[in-house]
Amino acid sequence: MSEWQPIETAPKDGTEVDLWGINHEDYAKQRLRLVNVAFGRVTDFMGQERDDWLHGRGEWFEPTHWMPLPAPPAEDCK
Repeated sequence: MSEWQPIETAPKDGTEVDLWGINHEDYAKQRLRLVNVAFGRVTDFMGQERDDWLHGRGEWFEPTHWMPLPAPPAEDCK
């Protein structure tokens, strides 16, 4: 599977994935791709804990789709 999937189907077991979503802080509601993101416990600026995506973008980023990470290169790059 290498196609974008609806966010509702994303793994929530700590597996890192790529996210696609909407930047609600941007006037134009710019879309962003965030890489190597996992789901887990986060603490907001008020000190409240909740389960959410660990992307560090705050509540203004709304993920809409996800994709598994690509396979690493066959050989180590030197």
